[in-house]
Amino acid sequence: ATSGSVVVIDVTTGEVLAMVNTPSYNPNARDNLQPHRMRNRALTDTFEPGSTIKPFVVAAALDAGTVKVNELISTSPGWMRIGGRQVRDSSNYGDMTLAKILVKTSNVGISKLSSFGYGLTATPLQIARMYATLGSGGILYPVSILKLRQPPKGEQVISNKVAYDVMEMLVGVTETGGTGTKAHIDGYPVAGKSGTSRKAIAGGYGDDYV
Repeated sequence: ATSGSVVVIDVTTGEVLAMVNTPSYNPNARDNLQPHRMRNRALTDTFEPGSTIKPFVVAAALDAGTVKVNELISTSPGWMRIGGRQVRDSSNYGDMTLAKILVKTSNVGISKLSSFGYGLTATPLQIARMYATLGSGGILYPVSILKLRQPPKGEQVISNKVAYDVMEMLVGVTETGGTGTKAHIDGYPVAGKSGTSRKAIAGGYGDDYV
């Protein structure tokens, strides 16, 4: 990759514990300083989040009551047409649970519920904050880069049950058969989500990915 960002948030307070970007620079050695190395990409750079948005589509559908946790969604024959465009999965997965839709990152399955991560943009910090909201049981906290003297008041934006149901589904992503197995830790449940979105170019999308 040409660049990358990491954001670590305390899900119980919204405090940013770490934020780092590469390429970066050494503020003590400014001889060869270049502007593109100075910006805080986690805050300034936006991208179409692609499949990392899928858990929140599932959460919204569960919260609205339009789908149930154990409901089966038909994804046959592995593709569908929406507004003249074709949405496709890597395989024909047939009937899928919500958990399997997230584990296999099914575009067809998620499109049966809503959009699947294109046509909107977000920063790495915004995505991290969304996932921290799942981890906090659906409570959205203000983000702070300072250590807080007292816990801030959060807002319940996703029901507690839905947040934990989706988190449980996302544990399957890091286990055998999922798309994020490198994040797996033996004996410790890790909820995660892979995301691979094509970079937009003039007239559509190219072959480069975020």
